Amino acid sequence: MKHLQLILFCLIFNFAKGQTPTEWFPIGAEWYYNISPSKMKNFSQNCIKLTVSNDTNILNRVCKTINFGSCIGDTLLTKAILYQNGDTIFYFNELLNDFFILYNFNANVGDTIWVHKNNFQPNISFLGFREMPKFAYVINKVDSLIVNGTVLKTQKISNINDGGFCYWKMAFNVDTTNVIEKIGSMTYFFGHFCAILVSDIDFVSAFICYNDPIVGEFKNPYVVSEFSCDEVSNATFVHSLKNIIQVYPNPISGNEFYFKEMNTGNIKNIKLISSLGEVYFLNYEDNRVSIPYNLPTSIYSLIVENLNGTFYFQKISKF
Repeated sequence: MKHLQLILFCLIFNFAKGQTPTEWFPIGAEWYYNISPSKMKNFSQNCIKLTVSNDTNILNRVCKTINFGSCIGDTLLTKAILYQNGDTIFYFNELLNDFFILYNFNANVGDTIWVHKNNFQPNISFLGFREMPKFAYVINKVDSLIVNGTVLKTQKISNINDGGFCYWKMAFNVDTTNVIEKIGSMTYFFGHFCAILVSDIDFVSAFICYNDPIVGEFKNPYVVSEFSCDEVSNATFVHSLKNIIQVYPNPISGNEFYFKEMNTGNIKNIKLISSLGEVYFLNYEDNRVSIPYNLPTSIYSLIVENLNGTFYFQKISKF
């Protein structure tokens, strides 16, 4: 009996050990992101699409070419090269002519993922054009979720303490964000420039949805976008947001702000959503809105829903 148990244990162990890693970049896979293109050269849309186009060979490694373009039309912004080795994902930096770890799903809680330990110039695919000192983040939690019947690993990560220096950050202007196998960061695949002031932000990004022939479609339930993922797959521009609401002050330092020229008579609810998907419902009276929470410094999505189903939207910076 003990001999049979030992055989079964060995079979199970070897099976688990030999499991094929999840393929990140099947041909045709697509990512969609909301962006603010105010500082992006030669690009004027509010949505960017990443598409896996073909295999390529770089430094004797079989890699994937990722096209970066507009969600509508044929505008091509740039390309990126990504390489998968087991559960580890690397990106190719053209200027340094080498591969660097971007994601590692073999990492344990407490591990630091060093993308760059020294100064580096980001690729155009990073959508940031300034040289940065370092790029690293810490694994806080490992978990999993099921997407259309497929089990995907997840990580909750946080930016490292940069000691006052402005490092490139995987979590955009917040302490933490979530990373999902095959999909990457729930803000932007390549992280974000460290911005202290709203005026310093090269771009603001939020993951909208992902689709590939194996897993199917995964939508971010916490992002309100002027691009609907159902229509965006067909390259159709839609306006699901009827208005951009004006508020003041913005940025805010206290726990209240005001609407500017907003009819609040038929409001159903008002909420702030963090980059982690945390939802905070707000109180309001006339045009004054109060925040009954001690929120950390970050940039939030303000969403106002009216009784007739109309949504209003604005980005709010809290410091």
